[in-house]
Amino acid sequence: MAEHDANRSAALSPDMLALINSQTQVAVQEAMKGAFAMMAPMIAAIKDSALTPEKMAELKRPYVDPNVAARELRETQNSKEQEAELQKQIAWRKAHCPHKDKNGNDSICPVHNQLDHQPRGICMLCHDWIHPREWVIDAPDPNTGKTKSHIREAHKDYPRVLQIVSMA
Repeated sequence: MAEHDANRSAALSPDMLALINSQTQVAVQEAMKGAFAMMAPMIAAIKDSALTPEKMAELKRPYVDPNVAARELRETQNSKEQEAELQKQIAWRKAHCPHKDKNGNDSICPVHNQLDHQPRGICMLCHDWIHPREWVIDAPDPNTGKTKSHIREAHKDYPRVLQIVSMA
C-alpha cells in the first residue's frame, strides 16, 4: 500500500468530505422514507384511535348483553299485553255487573263528598264509579300543553244512584 493511500488526511479532502456527507444524507433520507412508509399504517391507526368525546362516551356506556336486552324487550311486550288483557277484563266486568249482591240487594254505595254536591255512587262488586253528567278537563296535550274540557255524559246506572239516595 502506498503512503498516499494509507494517509488518512489525503482521503479526507474537502471534496471527498462533501461527497461522503451528501451520500450519507441521501442514505439517511432513503432510510427515513422507508421507515415512515412502514410506519404510515401505524400512524393512521393511532389517529383513528384518538380519544374523542364521542369515543369517551362510548367507552363509558355500560356493556349490554344482547340476550339480556332481547329478554327484557320480550318481558316488556308480554307485560304490556297482559295489562291490555286485564283492562279489557275489567271493562267487561264493569259493563256486565248487575250492581246487586248475592242476596239481590243493591251493591252501589252513595258518595256525597264532591264539590258540586251531586251524589255519586260506587259499586262494591266491580268498583265502577257511577257519576252524573259533568264537566271533565282532559290531560294536557303533550305537544302544545293545552287542555280540553268537555261534558261527560252520565253513567248508564246513575238513575239507580239517585233512587238509592232518595230512599235513604
